[in-house]
Amino acid sequence: MEMLRTVVLLACVVAAALGFTGVPLRSLKARSSSSLRMMAEGEAKPWEGAKKFSMKDREKPVIMTSEQISKILPHRYPFLLVDRVVEFIPGKSAVGIKCITANEPQFTGHFPDRPIMPGVLMIEAMAQLGGIICLSPPISNGDGQKLFFFTGVNGVRWKSPVTPGDDLIMEMSLVSFDERLGFASMTGKAYVGGRVRDDVWGLGLCLSFSHLFSPPSFITDCGDSRGVHVCAGKINRGAAYRLDW
Repeated sequence: MEMLRTVVLLACVVAAALGFTGVPLRSLKARSSSSLRMMAEGEAKPWEGAKKFSMKDREKPVIMTSEQISKILPHRYPFLLVDRVVEFIPGKSAVGIKCITANEPQFTGHFPDRPIMPGVLMIEAMAQLGGIICLSPPISNGDGQKLFFFTGVNGVRWKSPVTPGDDLIMEMSLVSFDERLGFASMTGKAYVGGRVRDDVWGLGLCLSFSHLFSPPSFITDCGDSRGVHVCAGKINRGAAYRLDW
């Protein structure tokens, strides 16, 4: 009896291998041949060339070039991290592009065998884009003779790595601006290929109306009640600061 069961089991296995379970062996061979033909046809697609891939740049109107940005921001190589501005609503929001290349100095050590854009530099790039909003009319006169300081950031989320060859598309929006004290609060996001890579809900900037070559001393922590104070609750959880300029 046991031998009979073994023979029946082996017969079922052989039948399945030979295609007697409803799918003929010839059909399986035909499907394999079809798949191979499709792969061959895919590999033989007509050459499209560089023109098609460059068309995406025609769809991006350049509002500010790198030269124009340099007239607004005080940053210079290797720390100018906004290459172009492609959308701009004065005093409200901006969309800018940072082109990530393997030649940038941070990739020498971050990391030699797997270059990844440091998250803090992505935040810095977004802060610089926010600085373009704050250093342009109607917030200021846009003469390039003013500074802004990065005072704090909250609610940062990095979704996935940014690597050389990526275009980091950033957007920043002005939430509030204290004209008397020069404090700005902003939110923003950064995208690569339509996917969010960086999300910030609270970013603080301090705008200095002093001349670029006579910068004020930086904001210092102040625990007493003297001097001019500002409560930056969203950014620094209610910490008090004295403005020294």
